[in-house]
Amino acid sequence: METNYIRKKLRRKVDHLTYHCDNGVEWFSFPILDQFDFIVNGYSTRVGGVSVGDVGSLNLSLAREVAMHMEVSEEECRAKLRENHERLAAAVGYTTDALIFSNQTHTDNIRIMQDIDRGNGFVRPNEYHDTDGMMTDITGQALMTFYADCVPLLLVDPVHKAIANVHSGWRGTIKGIGSKAVRMMREVYGSDPSKQGA
Repeated sequence: METNYIRKKLRRKVDHLTYHCDNGVEWFSFPILDQFDFIVNGYSTRVGGVSVGDVGSLNLSLAREVAMHMEVSEEECRAKLRENHERLAAAVGYTTDALIFSNQTHTDNIRIMQDIDRGNGFVRPNEYHDTDGMMTDITGQALMTFYADCVPLLLVDPVHKAIANVHSGWRGTIKGIGSKAVRMMREVYGSDPSKQGA
């Protein structure tokens, strides 16, 4: 006896991304997140930047930029990376001084971001190692995570205007990073996912 499993085609907002192109920068957003006026969400493509070669053109990772261009200085790589980030920020609607990065290592570690965290990993060296999730209720912070084949988990509490951006790799998924993020938002911000609108 043979059993076939076929994903049913659903027509929900979450199944579709919205395509944007601003000054040559191509990016996507989730309509289900676009409905909240206190956040912006954007997912970059490789189109619209100044990087060349294997990392062309809208590369956002310094490690990749340096690894691919060993013939140029790290300062030149940083200049290209900064330009790429400036272009994406202008397209999506945030400022690069608001960027916050973490060193993702497939853990279940989540950090609560404060005002002092603005610029971590972009304006100044990355101080947050082994951190795969970030959360905040502070307006104007831009939580940036990177993905290859891992899952982005984006949590929004519209009542308390809190968000979480979680990199869920296979190790973090096994450790329950998603449910941990929900628990932390409940403890820190009073988020209640059982209430409509939360």
